[in-house]
Amino acid sequence: MAFAFFSYSSADREFAYRLKRLLENEGVRVWIDEASLRVGDPFRERIKKAIEEVQFVVALLSERSIRSPWVQLELELGLSREKETGQPKILPVLIANCEIPPELSNRIFADLSTHETFYKGFGKLLVAMGSERGKDYVESDGAPTQHRKTGISIAWTQEGPRIIGNDVPLTATEANAVLNRWHKNFPVFLRREKMRHGKEQDAVEAARLLATIRACGDTYGQIPDEQDMSEMRSELSRKFDLFYKFLVEMEADALE
Repeated sequence: MAFAFFSYSSADREFAYRLKRLLENEGVRVWIDEASLRVGDPFRERIKKAIEEVQFVVALLSERSIRSPWVQLELELGLSREKETGQPKILPVLIANCEIPPELSNRIFADLSTHETFYKGFGKLLVAMGSERGKDYVESDGAPTQHRKTGISIAWTQEGPRIIGNDVPLTATEANAVLNRWHKNFPVFLRREKMRHGKEQDAVEAARLLATIRACGDTYGQIPDEQDMSEMRSELSRKFDLFYKFLVEMEADALE
């Protein structure tokens, strides 16, 4: 499992935590100051120790971060560690248009600065960390299309749909596995719900939801409890909800 240190400006905190959640969903451990430091910790010493312990320093580059003295310190510590070990350690990630610091200008960076480049850049970052799953993002047939109705993004790859939303991804392999089970379950639930509901649309919506729960449960081996589904606290409940939103979008596209 890759272990990464985040170097970023506090002004980019929201972006940093979004990226942290996405990386953790892909199995990457992330060291981030607010979550990893305790009251009373000697800040400089803890940062230095963390950079020595992690495999990568992910430098989130923006106009604000390149002017941050703390980011400069973290980059200096990372570069120093690179010289000691002889191993590449700093992974530049462009999160907003800015001038790349001279010490990083000769490096290939991951571009996460726009919606069009975000997921390919995210895939390249995963690949740089040694994750095979990054290729699923990099080799997409195109940038994900964001759907206004639900806010999710869908990229159609050669393997099938890759779905992103709720701060979790569904790989094409996952989506296909759930979708195949859903297609088996939906007609069964629809026949049953038609006997319970007077309106056709009510029966369809109920059957869609029940088939989603059954298909996701069979795929992942468990079903979140009602409170988790309501609050979407776990990765699993967010994936259930993400797949349901995908179905809603597919139905909307079919009706257009």
